[in-house]
Amino acid sequence: MGSDRWARALHDLYLVTLAIAFVATAVSFPAGADWLLAGAAVTVLGGADLVARQRQGIGYFLAAGLAVGLLTALYPTFAAVAFGLLPLAFVRLPRWAAVVTGVIATGAPYLAQPLLRAVLAGVGWQPGATIRFGPAYFAVVGIALPVLTALCTAGAVRALNRQSVLAGRAAERQRLAHELHDTLAQGLAGVVLQLEAAEQYLDGKAARLVTRARETAGACLVDTRRAVAALRPEPLAAATLVDALRRLCDRCVVRGTVRACHPPVEVVALRVVQEALANAAKHAGAAEVTVTVEYLTGELRLVVRDDGRGFDPASVEGGFGLATMRERVASVGGTLSVTSAPGAGTTVMATLEDS
Repeated sequence: MGSDRWARALHDLYLVTLAIAFVATAVSFPAGADWLLAGAAVTVLGGADLVARQRQGIGYFLAAGLAVGLLTALYPTFAAVAFGLLPLAFVRLPRWAAVVTGVIATGAPYLAQPLLRAVLAGVGWQPGATIRFGPAYFAVVGIALPVLTALCTAGAVRALNRQSVLAGRAAERQRLAHELHDTLAQGLAGVVLQLEAAEQYLDGKAARLVTRARETAGACLVDTRRAVAALRPEPLAAATLVDALRRLCDRCVVRGTVRACHPPVEVVALRVVQEALANAAKHAGAAEVTVTVEYLTGELRLVVRDDGRGFDPASVEGGFGLATMRERVASVGGTLSVTSAPGAGTTVMATLEDS
């Protein structure tokens, strides 16, 4: 299932919890102002989600979390909405922002209920039922349980989505490798053999032209076989990632405790470093290139720094190498940044998720 389908599924879950909250409120409280307020709240929250699905940021979720918290202070039945809102927040937002959203959504009822009830009592309206639980219940059930539930749900969604994406990419790469090997590579090999046979019956200018054609076809065959090898998944079975990287460059710095990462992550790490080193050799004219591998908690960070001529990243258009690196890093949920300036060298940094 693609990331768009996962997002739609979580949005649908959120809308379902809104509907459940309204039905539960309608069943629990008599018709009148309670139904009107609950219905208006569900309409506004659901409509905001449908309208702003593609533009939901931190501000949107903080506002939605506060609205859910205040509604829960009036109608405890709206606590169900947190179980739809928080997984969506943990998937869409940085973790700290999602936690803040969760704390607001689940903690606000306990803090705001006395004030809201005092205000409404002044106008003769006392909606809902008073929440009377101790601080332990407030901390564990009111905040920790919904937040942990959302965190686990979001983690499962991310893991399933990443596995789906990786499996699809691996299958497509393998299919393309087989296609190149069985068609283009085999065809070029046949052309080389035919030209070698023709050389035996020619001399003079014709022989030179055939020789040149054979050499060109042979070079294309070598490039095609190299492309086939690059498309096939690198198992790294004969060496660790650090050993493989040290064979690629003279200066390889390792920070943190070396560990075995997930195979797709190590494959992407190796390919990114290979591409960055190739770019440095081909375009930068660098005298020295340093590869730094950092093993962090839940992450693997790679930094390739050269002292070459540098370039203006904003002026690069249609760069296949950089685009390929970004796609590979994104396929495992990572990020890639390129820092460079004319005469100042280039730094390529990839941060890969390994949790």
